[in-house]
Parts: sequence; C-alpha cells; structure tokens
Amino acid sequence: MKIFKVQILVTFIILTTYNCKKTNHTKKVLPDIRTEKTLNDTDDPAIWINKTNAENSIIFGTDKNANGAIYAFDLEGKIITNKCIRNIKRPNNIDVAYNFKLNDSISKDIIAFTERELNQIRIFTVPDMKSIDNGGFKVFRDERKPGYNLPMGIALYKSFGNKKLYAIISRKNGPKEKYLYQYEIYAENGSVKHKLVRKFGKFSGKKEIESIAVDEELGYVYYSDEKHGVRKFERFRLCFEIFRKRFFSKLSHCPPGPADPAQFAIIFAHQTGS
Repeated sequence: MKIFKVQILVTFIILTTYNCKKTNHTKKVLPDIRTEKTLNDTDDPAIWINKTNAENSIIFGTDKNANGAIYAFDLEGKIITNKCIRNIKRPNNIDVAYNFKLNDSISKDIIAFTERELNQIRIFTVPDMKSIDNGGFKVFRDERKPGYNLPMGIALYKSFGNKKLYAIISRKNGPKEKYLYQYEIYAENGSVKHKLVRKFGKFSGKKEIESIAVDEELGYVYYSDEKHGVRKFERFRLCFEIFRKRFFSKLSHCPPGPADPAQFAIIFAHQTGS
C-alpha cells in the first residue's frame, strides 16, 4: 500500500478525536455505497485506478478463509465476476502496483496478495487478471517456528532511484527483530521472479504485525505493531545498507553506514487502551 499526505491525515484524525471529546457526542457516519455480499469475510481492500477511464477502476478485497478469493467490485459496489480470483487458500492482504516491466516492450499493472495457508504471495496482471507468478512465490522459507512463515500483510513500492519493484511482507508471528521481509519482484528471461533482499523491523511481541504502508515520496515504511503502535522505518537507510554491503563488502575498510534505521512508535493503542 502506498500512502501520501500522511501528516495531513494524522492531523485530521487528531482534530476529529479532540472535537468528539470536547462536545461529548459522536456523529453516525453512513456509507454512500455498500459492496455486495461475499462468501466469507472480505476486507483489506486495494483500489486499482484505471488511468484511461477512472469510472472503470476496480476495488479488490481479500475474502479471508481456506476457500477464499479475491473479489473485484466496480465503483458502485457490484461484484465483477470475471475479475474475481477463486480458490485462494486464505488470502490476507493485497496491494497494487503500476507499470511493472515484463520485458523491454511490455509493462503491466499488477496486484499482489498473500496466500497464508500456502506460505506464498500471488501476482496477477490488471485488468486482464492473468497469473504471472507460476503458481506463487514462497516467502519466509528459512523459518521453521509455528506461525513464523505465514504471510499476512503486503506493501508494494517502486524504488525512486533504481525503479525496481519491491514487496514488503509481514507475518502471523515472528521474532522481536527482523520481522518483515523485503523481496525484489523482477522479470528475467521471460518469467517473473522474486528474491529476498532484506530483513528488518522491530516487533513488540504483543500480538502480530499485519498492515504495512510505504510512502514512496518521502521514503518511509509504516507498519502496525498491534496492541503497541504504528512503527516508522526510514527506507533510505535500508537502501543505503544494501548498497554498502553489496559494493564495499570486498574492501578492507567498509565505509560506515548511518546509525540504526530510524524506528519509533506512534502510540495510539496506549492512549485508547486497546
């Protein structure tokens, strides 16, 4: 998930919360549109914007169960049957990326989502909904502890510098350090592949980490350490460390990198007691 204007959004939330406390009443917010019902529990949406005709944009939602699916809705909330992806083993989160380069002449918009029970992520082109992952990319393959290899959250982002596409994946359970895995998604010799490039991220151990968002413009990764807070990771330092290790590993003196990546928690959970 990519995010923009974070400061404005947070300020709005804070002002709204303050106003509710001051007046001691809340206003009921009703939806303008409701999506049609699905088989199980569809949430964690991602929106693909049709840049040619915005009215034909698609809302995707993950229907979370062993007999799950990716549901596609139009902007009126109607299910687009021929855009849905069925028989997914507990899909969890989903994200969208634009102009992924398949070869020198072809680029496609894509969706990527986690398939928890098969320990993998899936990638499909949009809007033609074609699989380009050869059945799925396994993640957390080096983990053996229960829950440590079960993917949950996913965020796609394209590097401002090298234009490469990356996926950051969270999981059902994990260690106090290096909870998140970062994979490069790339095309080579006519097929799409993935490779692990980084492990990072602190974890409180209180519940789990699911949702992730990347601010491509400012270079931050945000992730929700549930029952603790929202953590912020400075992606520029992450990229610098990868560069430093790759290009200076053979030198006798390796130039020092920045201090430990900036991480801190915005503790909303503690204030609300949830």
